Amino acid sequence: MTKCTICENKGLHSPAEEQMQACSACAAKIGLIPMPEPTRPPLPCMRCKGLKFLRAIPREHSSTRHGEINAQISVPMMLTHAPEAHKGWVLQYAKELEIEKGYGQLEVYTCFGCGFVEWYCHGVSQIPVHPHLMTDVVDYGPDGPYR
Repeated sequence: MTKCTICENKGLHSPAEEQMQACSACAAKIGLIPMPEPTRPPLPCMRCKGLKFLRAIPREHSSTRHGEINAQISVPMMLTHAPEAHKGWVLQYAKELEIEKGYGQLEVYTCFGCGFVEWYCHGVSQIPVHPHLMTDVVDYGPDGPYR
């Protein structure tokens, strides 16, 4: 049985763990997920025409307080995050963002030839458009200024 390449203790029991080469516990601690299907179309680099790219899922790194110590939080980077409100009996306020509750997982491609970086987003059509998400739609279609 294949073992986790991070803790080297636990066996890998699911296809997701096998793909990540990490047990679920270690993966959750460092923000590791199975790689989704690539988003970038199979085209040459727009700068140098190179054909070889490094693909990465960038991660957000933060910390949270657990008792007397700070703990690191790492999760895949998202385009925007949904706010959540605390609607208590006495106080009502926006809760701190939970960074894993986001929309539009980001993915980057870096050209081996020139180092140019391209960003892509999964599920753009499912991202809500609203001022509190800091999202809007800019459409340069046939009625826009670039006809």
